[in-house]
Amino acid sequence: MSKSASKRNSLKHGIYSKDPILPGERQRDYNALRVAIFDEWMPEGLIEEALVDDLFDLQWRKARMVRFHRNRLRAENDRVRHNQQVNENFEEMWCLHSEFSEATTSEEVEKLLSETPFGDTIRGWVPREKCEDVSQWGKLIGKRLEALEVEDEKEEHELFAAILDPPSMDLEMLRMERMDDQIDRKLKQLMQVKAYKRMMGEAGRKSRPEPRLVNLPVGVRPALIDKSLMEPATQMRGIDSVNSGAQSALAAQTDMVVDGICADEPVLVPPVTASQPAAPIENGAAASSPPAEATVPARLETDEAGSKARRNRIREKINPM
Repeated sequence: MSKSASKRNSLKHGIYSKDPILPGERQRDYNALRVAIFDEWMPEGLIEEALVDDLFDLQWRKARMVRFHRNRLRAENDRVRHNQQVNENFEEMWCLHSEFSEATTSEEVEKLLSETPFGDTIRGWVPREKCEDVSQWGKLIGKRLEALEVEDEKEEHELFAAILDPPSMDLEMLRMERMDDQIDRKLKQLMQVKAYKRMMGEAGRKSRPEPRLVNLPVGVRPALIDKSLMEPATQMRGIDSVNSGAQSALAAQTDMVVDGICADEPVLVPPVTASQPAAPIENGAAASSPPAEATVPARLETDEAGSKARRNRIREKINPM
């Protein structure tokens, strides 16, 4: 016996076989099932591919187990049917034993053998060459046919019970339940991985901050920085830098003085917020807030006119007419 044949001696149902294709299986069926399962689940990433591959392996082994049970049932049915047919043939041959026992010559025996469809079988059981007395050939055949064991003919329900074996059926059901449990566990693992990926993706999209628009005063150029990518403290420092830039711009464009203050000293303005433009301070007190529709250039022109009027009053005090 060759090694390739001897290594399959213990192969029974093939459920735990490492060979992907066993005798009686087709490669195209194997490939078709694999493609169908991967197309159904569409794995993304190594983990999902491994789980889907395990799921395919379990499905293939389950289909193999179903084929094994079907083939075993077919073989048992053929065996019972064959035994039933053999019993019917024995019954017909048993009925011929009296005729062969009455035959006294070889010619009579040959005639009886030619008339029955079992002649070759009977001749093989009791060959003529082994008979010392040819006249006793017919009696020897009659004794052989009379010794045949003939069973009673079985009904259909009896044949059905003979084909099925309850202990084997229980074992098959146990194997099928184990296979279904493994498939269910693999499906749950695959669904959990997909649900976790979907949940993490949605959480990442919700937690991403959206860019914010900041209303800056006219003349202040914003820095090319995405404020949504900054930490809250960094964003506050960015607003402070914008306030500082707004103060410098307003101080450079506002040339006003107060009594006793140098005319070239700029007036400090309160810091601006992201939505409120800066407003100057007059005589140490906060000026009234202009309407929201007023723009920065308009306020600067008003402040410049007031500064000129104050300078004129100072000159009049210094150089009276």
